[in-house]
Amino acid sequence: MGAVVVVSAVLALTSCTGGEMEREEPSPVVSGPTSAAAEIGERLGNRLVSLTDLQGRPLYVVPGGETQNYLDALGRPPLFERTYTPEECAPDTAFSPPPAGLEGVFGRSHISDDQSGLRVWIYSAPNEAELVEYFVGSDPGAPVQCTDVRIMTNGVTQAFSYTRIDTPPVALHSRSIQYSVTQDDSTTHHVAVTAVNGTVAARVTLSTTDLADQAMTDAVFNLARLATS
Repeated sequence: MGAVVVVSAVLALTSCTGGEMEREEPSPVVSGPTSAAAEIGERLGNRLVSLTDLQGRPLYVVPGGETQNYLDALGRPPLFERTYTPEECAPDTAFSPPPAGLEGVFGRSHISDDQSGLRVWIYSAPNEAELVEYFVGSDPGAPVQCTDVRIMTNGVTQAFSYTRIDTPPVALHSRSIQYSVTQDDSTTHHVAVTAVNGTVAARVTLSTTDLADQAMTDAVFNLARLATS
C-alpha cells in the first residue's frame, strides 16, 4: 500500500555535568580497519562539534564508548516484543539490521529552562543505498500509515500521535515528522528530521513539553542540513 510505519522511542532528556579531563596518554599507532574507522569517526566528530543547540551553545559530545554501545545495539533484535494497537499499525518487519560498516557520533544539548532537549546523530556507511533505505526509506513522501497508535513494550504502554511535516527537503534524501508520546498522563512533543547525503546521514530530534513553534522547527531542519552538507 506504499505507506510508511514510523516507530519511535521516548527520548529521555538527560543533563550532563562536566568534569576535569584526565591527562591523555600517548595513543598507540594503529593500522588497517581500526585506523580507517577512527578516521571516519574523526570526520563525523568534526561535523558534530561545528553544530550548536537552539540557544547557540556547543552540543555535548557523548563519549565514544556510550555511542558504540548504541551502535552495537542497532545490530541486535529488540529484547522485548512490541504489541501494537491497532494491530495493523505493526511494521511488516520487526527488526531491520543497520547498513554494513555503520559508524556514528552523538551529541545533545543540556536541559534548558523550558525542559527542551536536542539530540543529533551523524552516521556514515560505505553504501549510500543502504543508508537511504535504513534511515529514510524507499518512499519518504508516503503518508503515515497510522497517525495514532499505542505500543506496549515490556508492560509499558505509550501512545504515539504522528503528523507529517510538509517542508522542502534538507538533503538529497530526507524525511521529517512531528509526533507526540504520552505515558502516564505526561506528553512530550518531538520534531524529527532524518537526512542522507551521499555516505553521510543525520538524525536530528527536538523534544519539548509544549509544541515547537515554527522558528524551533526551522532550526531543526537547518541542523540536519548542516550535518549532511
